[in-house]
Amino acid sequence: PDALGVMSLRYWETLISQVDAKIDFYDGQELDQYVKNNTDQSKIDAMSRFNVASSLVDCWVHDETYYDDLKACLQQYERLSGVKLEWAPFENAVAHDTRKNPSTHLPCSYYYSPDLAALVMRHDRYMFEKFGYGTCCGESVDP
Repeated sequence: PDALGVMSLRYWETLISQVDAKIDFYDGQELDQYVKNNTDQSKIDAMSRFNVASSLVDCWVHDETYYDDLKACLQQYERLSGVKLEWAPFENAVAHDTRKNPSTHLPCSYYYSPDLAALVMRHDRYMFEKFGYGTCCGESVDP
């Protein structure tokens, strides 16, 4: 049967159905059951129709273009709200790159074999498609 992946299910819950399942995603057994119990075709259909541009989210921030996207979102907030933000803390954070993750880890391809990457791409295909990702471990081509 067709099924949604973890990321697709989380987006379906929070942005389409607006329900938060509060699943412990660090518990592999619970996560496995969560995915297996969510094969409802209506959820799959809803994800296929999901439109990033007309969702409940006004502005998206991609990890690979974090500061540029965040700045654009904050500027959009200023325009829409009429609130003038103090930009010095933001510019300071950008200048000192305080967002860097201090953890050391191997490249994505170490954790995802070609078969596993293909499985993730298949089950979360709508997420990859809607946000412009062509590969499991690559950057968005359309952020």
